[in-house]
Amino acid sequence: MQKLIFVSTNLNLPNKDIIIAKEYLNVNEFELCFSTLITQLYEYDIKIDYTIYELIAKIGELMKIDHLHYSFMKDLIK
Repeated sequence: MQKLIFVSTNLNLPNKDIIIAKEYLNVNEFELCFSTLITQLYEYDIKIDYTIYELIAKIGELMKIDHLHYSFMKDLIK
């Protein structure tokens, strides 16, 4: 999850969203951290590459999150 936070920071996701995600991570709210990051990347229409999508998918799979909850991120692949 730290890698996704790092990537999101480098993609210029607003700092307020990064702070919220880190706060969730610090209290072991992994799904909320994940959801915050991908939702805000999507809402800000921040373009990603396929490698970043693969990272998102891998995290989702490890967390046993149905792919329907993150597959919308494919729309952001440039």
